[in-house]
Amino acid sequence: MYETIALAKKSPMEAVLRMAFTGRYERMGAQRAYELGICSQVVDPPEKLEAEAQALGELIARNSPAALAHTKRVLWGALERVGS
Repeated sequence: MYETIALAKKSPMEAVLRMAFTGRYERMGAQRAYELGICSQVVDPPEKLEAEAQALGELIARNSPAALAHTKRVLWGALERVGS
């Protein structure tokens, strides 16, 4: 349920309610999820998804683990302060 509440902070409420009420009985397309900010990229064709994910992971892994951990803490902390 926490994910739904977090999603409601950044997506239109009507879209969040629709997902919450229809649950697994209605699927959302990738393009719509991208438009709502639920995902950051749409990969087409889908067969390229694994390669794209691998490339993104390698790009992120170039950074210092300590810097990544600190950035994550700062961003989550800011989100909690803004959301309350």
